[in-house]
Amino acid sequence: MKTRHIPFIVVGIVSLLLSVIYSPPLDIYFDDKEIFKYSGFLIGKGEVPYKDFFDHKPPLIFFINYLGLLLGDWGLWIIDAVLVLLVSLRFLKLNIDYQIRYPVILPILFNFILRHHVISFGVGMTREYTTILILLACCVLLSTSRNKYYYLGILTALIFFMQQEQIIVLAPFLVYSFVMVVKKKKRKPLLVSSAFLLGSVAVTAPILLYFLLNNALPDFWSNAFVFNTQWYTTEEKPGLIRQLITLKNYIYDLNFDVMIIMALVMGGLALFVGHERKGLLITALVAIPLSFISEFLSGKLSIGNASCTYYLIPLAATVPFLVFIVFAFTKQQLFKNRFHQLVYGLLLVAGFVMSTAMYVVNYNKYPRGGIAKSNEIKYLKDKNVQDYQLYVFNHSNFTYAYNRFQVLPPSKWLYHYFWGWYPNWDENAQLIQSITANLREHKTRYIIYDPQTTQFLRPQNGKVWHNFLDSGYRRVPGLIIWESK
Repeated sequence: MKTRHIPFIVVGIVSLLLSVIYSPPLDIYFDDKEIFKYSGFLIGKGEVPYKDFFDHKPPLIFFINYLGLLLGDWGLWIIDAVLVLLVSLRFLKLNIDYQIRYPVILPILFNFILRHHVISFGVGMTREYTTILILLACCVLLSTSRNKYYYLGILTALIFFMQQEQIIVLAPFLVYSFVMVVKKKKRKPLLVSSAFLLGSVAVTAPILLYFLLNNALPDFWSNAFVFNTQWYTTEEKPGLIRQLITLKNYIYDLNFDVMIIMALVMGGLALFVGHERKGLLITALVAIPLSFISEFLSGKLSIGNASCTYYLIPLAATVPFLVFIVFAFTKQQLFKNRFHQLVYGLLLVAGFVMSTAMYVVNYNKYPRGGIAKSNEIKYLKDKNVQDYQLYVFNHSNFTYAYNRFQVLPPSKWLYHYFWGWYPNWDENAQLIQSITANLREHKTRYIIYDPQTTQFLRPQNGKVWHNFLDSGYRRVPGLIIWESK
């Protein structure tokens, strides 16, 4: 074995081991992932996203789950683990090319943050994939490839169609890159822009064609994009100060504070001690606060009505890349020195090694398979549930039931929290009436619904729903299952 291969082997082993922690038998249950998995199942059944079932995520997460199901029970995990491995190795190569003293440290830091159990929720979240793509785009940004702007166009479009607001995290790097093109005049701006546009179209065109051929373009536009600007980001927030305090509290509770403060201080010092690419360094510094853009737009963490710690996961790309920029382009020995880089690197990684070790050691203490082992699932197991005979209302954790019994839903509305989030949602009760009409049409036999955890901000909507239940269903004693009379 040649010495130059050792860093690749080390990073590869660490990356795969951290992925194994969340392999199918061990993965963390989370309702969003169950919905994504179910969306992949529905696509396999010929259903079209947004037209036949509702979600407000961009479409790539549904397609990647469909592909994962085609590959078997381990399919999505294999896709995820391989993607993280390849990007880790690409980042490692960048560290080697720029002569970072210990090139394995920052790719390993990327893996530890990305796989942190509190912010990752295992594998398969949209922001996990966009974080991977953001780091890959940063690597491409510093490459010498003639086609790098074409690749940047592809990566930008992939991020947009996976989790659109994460484009904002990448945007400063794209602006920097194009400004450098204009400033250095080594390439024609029009040629660069055309390559970037061509890469974007290479991703966008097949997606638009898919929805066009399925007569679902209006649904795609209104649900995946218009919805997020008209509803998801417009919920009343407690204000920027409260959001910053909330983020500070989460960062402290997760022990991310040392990492973030270190990275920002290192970046700030590098500006004053002699940095070869100050524009790039400032861009990398700006990307750190932009990593929290999902919270700034939605306010979910500060409002407290949704568990969204995964909003912090872009730090897995932006922090290691900022430290890389400091190490690679700072002239002074403060950051060039081998010993100094080792100390900085170990301080950044040590906390994550400890938290991961604690998670693994205490694995059995974390709740597992709660929904799978619930009395509701046990009750339905013997009922020979068929397509359209089961409906889950406002309890997304029980999306597991759809996947468990492999059945089609009687209504396109898989997600119901909007009735309890937005005061002006479904003002004329048309949506809730469409759900009850679908259930009557299909003679749906079982409804999973917990009135104790459901809030209707508009009493009219609650009245429609409860009148429907009372007229045709009885609650199974001791369960949150309502069975047709």
